Amino acid sequence: MRSLFWLVCFLLGASTSAQALNASVSYSTFKAPNLNFVEIYLNVVGSSVSFVPVDSTQYQASVKVIILFRQNGEVVKFDNYLLNSPVTTHLLDFIDLKRYGLENGVYELEVSVEDIHEEGNAKTYRAELLIDYGDDRVQQSDIQLLADIRPGEAPDPFVKNGFHLEGLPFNFYRQEAGKLSFYNEIYNTTLIADDFLVSYSIERVFGNGNTEKVLIGHKRRSPQPVVVLLIQMDITQLESGNYQLVVEVRDRHKELLSKKAVPFQRSNPYLNMQEETLANAPLEEEFVGKLTLDELRYSLKALTPLISATDGELLNLLIKNNDEQALKMFLFSYWT
Repeated sequence: MRSLFWLVCFLLGASTSAQALNASVSYSTFKAPNLNFVEIYLNVVGSSVSFVPVDSTQYQASVKVIILFRQNGEVVKFDNYLLNSPVTTHLLDFIDLKRYGLENGVYELEVSVEDIHEEGNAKTYRAELLIDYGDDRVQQSDIQLLADIRPGEAPDPFVKNGFHLEGLPFNFYRQEAGKLSFYNEIYNTTLIADDFLVSYSIERVFGNGNTEKVLIGHKRRSPQPVVVLLIQMDITQLESGNYQLVVEVRDRHKELLSKKAVPFQRSNPYLNMQEETLANAPLEEEFVGKLTLDELRYSLKALTPLISATDGELLNLLIKNNDEQALKMFLFSYWT
């Protein structure tokens, strides 16, 4: 019965998802000695594509990806490939990273993603891309917001300077995100005679375009051909809203030498809620209050593919301890 339940959930998710492909497409440009390059980051939302059986218990999704770079209406670089998800027993998102060497200039970037198992389930993303690196001034790469950082080794394409760097999809921090992590490179600081200051700040962006600094940090660095920044900031107290991360390079006289910014969104709905509010919620009057213990455990197990590994460990512990009130609280807090 349990395996049948998982199969039904999987097939329902796969069949309903294949109507509106959803993917995060972003890019960052970098300076390199021989040829500057751009990295294209792709995160395909698993619930928006079709997973097909590869054997009796496992499934896989596949999308066709076409990447075009145009200048003055003409295609100057082209890529076309098939991206497969990992073979899996449940729906999951899957990612990719591609690097392309490009001369300085303005490009029209076009990325098309198509579900090969569902005709018409496709989406195209377009953006203007500028590459303008030289050797005569201090410059920065684009800022890459990160969802995951861990030690890694080449030839993994996600590995840079000894770390596996996974981009943050949609530049969106969910409520469980406690840290903002970012990667940035600074070039040509050997043009500066002395140590210099790197300032990084989070600014709240209001509807009228005004901004307000809410978090700030500083690092002192010494001149090098390439200075790498891999920094984490605590955002547990950051309210829901629109923000931008700003990274500035200044000399010892505080003169601004270079500046980059990247926008992001934050969801943190329970930040200002008193801790006892949820704990004292009248759960018997909510939908969880009508569930038997067996129904409660059954419903919670169905969440396993949808929650993080940390929440999964907590859920397994709660189920093992058989604490009915705690189980109701977990299910209620997930859906509210």
